[in-house]
Amino acid sequence: MGKVEELGFRHIKTTFRGDTIDILLKSKRGHEWINKPLLLFCQGSLPKPLIIKDGQTSYGVFPFNPDSLENYYHIAIISKPYVPIIADVKSLSQNFTYLDPITGKFPLQYSQKNHLDYYVDRNIQVIEYLQRQKYIAKSKLIVAGHSEGSTIAAKIATKTNKVTHLIYCSGNPFGRITTVIAQNRAIETDTDSTRYGEDQFEHWKYIVRNNENIEDTYGDSFKATYSFSISTN
Repeated sequence: MGKVEELGFRHIKTTFRGDTIDILLKSKRGHEWINKPLLLFCQGSLPKPLIIKDGQTSYGVFPFNPDSLENYYHIAIISKPYVPIIADVKSLSQNFTYLDPITGKFPLQYSQKNHLDYYVDRNIQVIEYLQRQKYIAKSKLIVAGHSEGSTIAAKIATKTNKVTHLIYCSGNPFGRITTVIAQNRAIETDTDSTRYGEDQFEHWKYIVRNNENIEDTYGDSFKATYSFSISTN
């Protein structure tokens, strides 16, 4: 399938609360050991491998072209917990998620870790680890996030003064549940009824009462939905 190094990344491993943490670091070729600031990108939702292969082709790791940014930064991205960093598209579900081969569901250990506070604390420790390396400058730190990752990035910026610049992309600062409710409101065609939205409000009440539940039969657990529904305002 090919090693990550062959795709232009350094594969760095560290640990957090007993978990192995996989980091991919993208640097301009020949500049791997030149002192530059760090740009940490926080990926969006779902247990997706960082590198998805389709034969000899691989999908882009970032939802942007990192070439110009490599001139100024070392760019890091962290794998989802208990999800392989590289996988062939044929081994994944239709939406490119990695499922437990026995249960056909999200890996249990992923669901146990898949919530906002875990990602924030883990990513801060990764930042501290990388900034101890001689090739990472401490003068500037950019934390960027897309979708679910934007919420993670925003909370990182509130918890550590190491962050000098924040990039918030395609997120909802009012929280995930407001997006779900808005989507339900949008499909209501009967002007005399708000049943879809009201049903979602009732579901939200149930989530709040069971906000530590990690059951993931239908996707993200209640704990994940609750944690990512807290407003970042």
